[in-house]
Amino acid sequence: MRVRLKVGPMNQISSQRVAAPKRRFWARQFAADSTTSQDAFDVICAVVLPIFVLVADPVVFRVRAFGVAILGDFQLVAYVVAAISMGVFLAWRTFQTRVSRFGAAFAAVFFLSAICAGVIGLAILPYSLIGLMVLIGLLGFTPFFTAFVFLRNGVRAARFGQSASSFRRWLAMMAAGVLVVILPVVVSVRIDTAIASSVHTIIVGDLVDARDAANRLERYPFVPDKYRHQLVEAYWREVNPFKRAMLKRICEDITGDEIRDWSPMPID
Repeated sequence: MRVRLKVGPMNQISSQRVAAPKRRFWARQFAADSTTSQDAFDVICAVVLPIFVLVADPVVFRVRAFGVAILGDFQLVAYVVAAISMGVFLAWRTFQTRVSRFGAAFAAVFFLSAICAGVIGLAILPYSLIGLMVLIGLLGFTPFFTAFVFLRNGVRAARFGQSASSFRRWLAMMAAGVLVVILPVVVSVRIDTAIASSVHTIIVGDLVDARDAANRLERYPFVPDKYRHQLVEAYWREVNPFKRAMLKRICEDITGDEIRDWSPMPID
């Protein structure tokens, strides 16, 4: 005798319960575990694209295409913050299991980096919208994607630090924010001030003072573009042949290019 088994409603209900409901978009973005596509997106938007934008920058921090930099006064500070943010991000992604107990400290750096990237994105937003007409403006939205990546990783890093007490978490976050971001920014501002003082002395000082200031300027491995252009403009305005020759040497030493590459004016 054959026995036939009927699949009743209870079996159908149990099979339907196996499939878990799909989480919403924002819940997936800030979930504890990242996906392969999220990891690729994070690396591209937090490292690859920012480096490309900084190198090819035509108008934000460097003076190339339009003769003026939107945020030229903050070039040195922005470069320092970007280097620190990307370095901390790569350290977190590479050694996450080893440094997870310092999650609160990493979260502080990521949150501050997200704020900096968001502020830059808002500052250049009008120019980015105008640049959409020639597609180059799309790169102007990179800071917003970068800010999102740092925010997401900051949330995830903060979860790793929840095992510590609230006091230790806040202490780690404040220490990381001061030592890794705020302190380098303060140092960058002081260096920028020293560079500005040396450039001013080179331009308005006599030959002796200008030569001493040039020696001080050579100590710095990087001189922001705004000061390079000040020296180039001073070269074209200078009438003293000896100081003009000195300015030419200083400009070419700093820029690594001939003086003609930094001015539309023809060389005498």
